[in-house]
Amino acid sequence: MYSQVGRRAPAHCTGLGKVLLAQLPDASLAEVIERRGLRRFTSKTITSPKELRDHCALIRQQGYALDTGEHEELIQCAAAAIHDHTGKVVAAVSITSVAAAMDQHRVAEHVTLVQQAARKISEGLGATLHIRQKELPGSGGRPATARPLTSGR
Repeated sequence: MYSQVGRRAPAHCTGLGKVLLAQLPDASLAEVIERRGLRRFTSKTITSPKELRDHCALIRQQGYALDTGEHEELIQCAAAAIHDHTGKVVAAVSITSVAAAMDQHRVAEHVTLVQQAARKISEGLGATLHIRQKELPGSGGRPATARPLTSGR
């Protein structure tokens, strides 16, 4: 396991990266995919443009992203977007843990914690509940129930 604060990793296979990619318009996402590619790091890495687009749609709907061994086999991340006063996504926050230590209950706890942190930071930047609800359909301004993002990779 080699996860480190500040370490760079491709957006398509990390919780932080996927929550940011999910906020892009379709044309911008397609441009990122074409320019950067979808390199495989593990057997769970998303490498199909369609699968990534579908995954981003799910992230927008539920208001968070999960990465379970997509960049590093033993790592699990939960991430949520941070919004500014205009509703624009300007950053993201995540919790990283050892995947083997995570069960469905712990994943749900991490999703709740990361969404609460993102909400507090967003409020500090002037975001309002109205903006967050609009930007994160399905969240209703409340933490969503965590469920694994799977697609038979």
